[in-house]
Amino acid sequence: MATNPFLPGLILALAAWILPLAVRLLPARILSGVHSRVPILAEWTPWIRSIGLPYLGLLLGWLSSRDFGLTGHTAPEWIIGAAAAIVLGILLGRVCLRLSIGIGWGVIGDEARWTLYRAAVWPWVTYLPLAVAAALLATCAEFALARKFGGEKVIDEVGMLFLAHAAGSAVLFLLAHNFFLAMLFYLTAKIASSPDIQLSLRTILEKTIRK
Repeated sequence: MATNPFLPGLILALAAWILPLAVRLLPARILSGVHSRVPILAEWTPWIRSIGLPYLGLLLGWLSSRDFGLTGHTAPEWIIGAAAAIVLGILLGRVCLRLSIGIGWGVIGDEARWTLYRAAVWPWVTYLPLAVAAALLATCAEFALARKFGGEKVIDEVGMLFLAHAAGSAVLFLLAHNFFLAMLFYLTAKIASSPDIQLSLRTILEKTIRK
């Protein structure tokens, strides 16, 4: 069960959501000046936003570790959640193969940020499905606005892969509310989407059948 609402956690989630939009609204000369003077900032900003802000919220007690999916799980929840993470990860991996698009390490940051949204909203709405739905809507709006500001299509192959990943992550949190299993979901998808691993598994299977 979610803990009592705490406003700083919600403000932190809003900051994580609005930060890239605010940066895009800055004049181009200011952005180029910052990048030229502090080039490492452009590289680290996405990680600070997606990993640093959730960690700050947990460290300061602005987010509940239970709401974030770090504690309080029963053995049945682990088992059911692990099975769901593997199944959903395989499905996401198949989508990657179908679209011929890989998923990178930045997905870990996405998972942490999406979990921040859920953990910040859940205590306020007190109903997990509603919190997950609100967070999913926020992530979709975030993605659509970023693509629109970047002059890219919202609904294309990248958009389809995003929807598959975001929906799978949301369903998994709804079933298990376990952040660690979100990592299993991602790693399973990474393995399932690798052509080399697919070929190796097929070779092993063929050798086993021949024996």
